[in-house]
Amino acid sequence: MNRAGIIVIDKPAGCSSFKVVQTVKKALGVKRAGHTGTLDPFATGVLPVCVNEATKAIQFLSEDEKEYEGVLVLGTATDTFDVTGKIVAASDVPNITFSELQQVFAEFAGVVTQVPPPFSAVKFKGKPLYHWARRGVFIEKEAREVTIKELTVEKAASPEVSFKVVCSKGTYVRSLAHDIGQRIGCGAYLKELRRLRSGPFTIEQAVAIEAVEDKYLLPVSDALGYLPGVEVDEPQATEVQQGRELFLEKTEVASGCRKTGRPWVRIISRYGDLLAIYTWRDNSGNLKPVRVFKRL
Repeated sequence: MNRAGIIVIDKPAGCSSFKVVQTVKKALGVKRAGHTGTLDPFATGVLPVCVNEATKAIQFLSEDEKEYEGVLVLGTATDTFDVTGKIVAASDVPNITFSELQQVFAEFAGVVTQVPPPFSAVKFKGKPLYHWARRGVFIEKEAREVTIKELTVEKAASPEVSFKVVCSKGTYVRSLAHDIGQRIGCGAYLKELRRLRSGPFTIEQAVAIEAVEDKYLLPVSDALGYLPGVEVDEPQATEVQQGRELFLEKTEVASGCRKTGRPWVRIISRYGDLLAIYTWRDNSGNLKPVRVFKRL
């Protein structure tokens, strides 16, 4: 059987995202699989894994916003910014009211700059930062802009603070916890992190790693349903499968692209099959293929 689709895993703590992918491959008996959006080993929650032909969709899914719930601990800083690291500083936690905490968190909402943590997968000279950090070499990369769409304090029982955050791709929540600790003046690290949503995939859809079965595979067309779609007839479908360009009037489809903020268009057969993802070539209405999917 040529299995293809996306399975949403509820990643357990203590397991790497790579290990999850390997487990899914073995359980389903497939050769190709890949995840969208890495979760740190200590983190849990939504990890979409694309199987076989669906791996071609990863680049379109990794751009989506994420939603998390987490717990940070005030008064202690670690070298990894999370619970797995070595303590590098400790201080008394100041008396701070719930209202004052909310005000501090509100300062980090919107477009903010983050410096990638020293223990991260960001590359330096071809190797991830954690490669250098484990050898005592700490490289500070340039700050990058990320968007914190929502950030709320859910509960506070000093020194722990529970929160929720909705953020853009590339946001380091442990850097966010570290920066909040710096702002309060006592340091902080991320103790717990659980991803509740990754783009269209939610924790309600997630299955335990021990429960992986074919029946949980979701069609890739459903995951990409947020993109504007164009239906083509069979002769055009054949051309699409061959990777040829298409010509369309840039009207309704262009409007759909503006709404999503993405340049991509789904090409669909008259039977509802996802044939390809195309993008605009120029202002004339020409579309060129980005990814072509096999008909299953």
